[in-house]
Parts: sequence; C-alpha cells; structure tokens
Amino acid sequence: MTPTQRGLAAASTVLSVLLITGTLTPQAMAASPLPTDVAVVPGEFEPVGTTLIAWAILDQDSADLKAYFVNLIRAASENSRVVVVGDHPGAVDNARTALAAADVDTSEIDFVDSSLNSWWIRDYGPIAARTTDGGMRFISTRYHPDRPQDDAFAPSLGALWNVPVTRADLGTEGGNFLSDGAGGCLVTNAILSNPYNVTNHVTAEDVQTMFRSLYGCKVTTFLDPIKGERTGHVDMFAAFTGNKDILVGAYSPSDDPDNAAVLDADAARLTAAGYQVHRVPMPAHKDGVFRSYTNSLAVNGAVLVPIYTDDTTYEETALDAYRAAFPDRQIVTIDATAIIKTRGAVHCTTMTIADQ
Repeated sequence: MTPTQRGLAAASTVLSVLLITGTLTPQAMAASPLPTDVAVVPGEFEPVGTTLIAWAILDQDSADLKAYFVNLIRAASENSRVVVVGDHPGAVDNARTALAAADVDTSEIDFVDSSLNSWWIRDYGPIAARTTDGGMRFISTRYHPDRPQDDAFAPSLGALWNVPVTRADLGTEGGNFLSDGAGGCLVTNAILSNPYNVTNHVTAEDVQTMFRSLYGCKVTTFLDPIKGERTGHVDMFAAFTGNKDILVGAYSPSDDPDNAAVLDADAARLTAAGYQVHRVPMPAHKDGVFRSYTNSLAVNGAVLVPIYTDDTTYEETALDAYRAAFPDRQIVTIDATAIIKTRGAVHCTTMTIADQ
C-alpha cells in the first residue's frame, strides 16, 4: 500500500471539512513559483495507486448516468484503490446506496464528502508528478472560472495529504494533457484559446517553458483538436499505451472529411516525433455527439474502454486495437452512451495517481 493509500481513511473527515466549509487559505489558490524538482509525470499505462472519481449524480439525472458511474467505480476498484468524492451533502450516501444495490464490493473504496461543481475530475484533479528525490508533487492549473469549487479541489487535496502543490498561473484542463512517462507531452492548440491564457497573452513558447517545469516535459508536441468538438482536449482522440506507443483516432473521410484530415495530420506529427502510431476508428458524429474510444483508462491489470450502444459500427475494431496494445491486460468495456452526451467519457471522469 502506498503512502497516499494509507492516508485515505484518516483524510476523509478532514477533506469534508476543508471543502464543504471552504476554509482554503488565500495562498492555496494563489499562483506559486514554477517548481524546480519535477522529474516527470508518469505515463497513464504505468502502475496506478489510486483512482479518483467524483460522484455528482443528482436525483434528476438519468438512471443510465448513475449506472455509468456505478460500473466505472466497480471496474476501477477491482484494479486499484478508489476514492469516490461526493460533490454535495448526501452524495456519499447516494453513492453507497447505488453501489450496494449493484453488489459492488466497497472494500477497496474510500468515500469523501466534499463540494464540487462537476464530475469532470480529470480536468480539475491534481496531476501527480514524480520529483527528483523520488517523491510526489501535485500540479494544479487554473480551471473553469464558473466552477470555483472544482478549482479548489487539487490544492485542498494536496494540503490534506501533505503533498506539495504547485498552483500554476496557466489556464488548462487535465483532459488536454498527456505524458508518455519519458519526458514527452501532448497538448492541443486549444490551450492557446483558453480565455485566461488569451487575457494573459500566453504563447506556445510560454506553454512549452511552463510544461518543462510543471510536468518535466522535455518535448511538448502541439496537436490540432477535433473540429466542432467543444472540449478541444487531446484525450478525445489520443491515448498513450507505452513510452513510444500511442493510439490515435481516425475518421472515415465519408463520415467527416475535415476531421479525417485533422487526425491524419496529427498522426503524422506524432510519427515524426518518434512515436509508433496505431489508429483507432472514431464513430460518426452526425448527431452532434463526439464518441471517442481513446477516452479510456489504463488501471493496472485492466484497460477501461468506453463503448456506445447507439453506435457499434467500429466497436470491435477499436477493441482489437486495445487488445493488441495491451496483450497482458483485461479489456473492460464501459457503456458510456449516456455520459458522452455530456461531452466526456471514461478518461474525463477519472483521475489516477501513479504508484511512486
């Protein structure tokens, strides 16, 4: 058991008080100096110690959304320690009830009351970087200005777990960052149109400099986001499966000629950067829903892959790509039909903290 895991039981009550009462110190949310001790952000295919999942289900939400989170928590908890973070008073009881009704074993799950604005914990959760002395540092960037409780979560968690936190003066979201675990990082050009970065005249060169300090990125590769997909995140079309191996989405030109060209160009850019690129089909989005198979989660012995009951055209081809990429892991499908309509899937609704 890692130090992070050992601290969870004692941490739960404190986190509840810290977040619900909003007793953050001003320093916790202020930008801090760029760190000098970050070595690298582990690749997500590396061993995972803890998986964070926000339970933000309200009474008016659909049964399908609740089932999605139940199945997600079940699969993640079978392969790592899980922290379920309730987003409002009563949310933890709601989660416990739903999991019990589905016969989910909760022995590897910790429940934490908090106050959040959304279930997109990938975007506002802490990115855990390895430090040069073998420790851990949480990196927190500026999140959505209309979601202040989400924005406070990573600094609060760092204070609670006694993990040093760097609060970066940069507007971005965790779904728009991927690390290959060896000093290579990916982001889309959407970071440059983030309102905070536009206001502060952040350039691509600034992002590269900050990523080097924040995440240990020796090389940051900028990719073009999917046109029309509102998040602009890299995890909607790419997923690392190893230090030099990556899955990249591919649109059929008959479904979407513009984005077929965008992702072909991204794949070529990654190939030129030295990666072995393996293509994964992207379902058509004529209904305005951008379904993604790369919005997945590798968690120790399993890989959780989103599937969509309303479009199975490329499902087996996508699953075959994962089986080839992870021959020694179980490929677990998660029905993400309901959640993807809110603009995210498995990767977007989880945040992993690697073993240190």
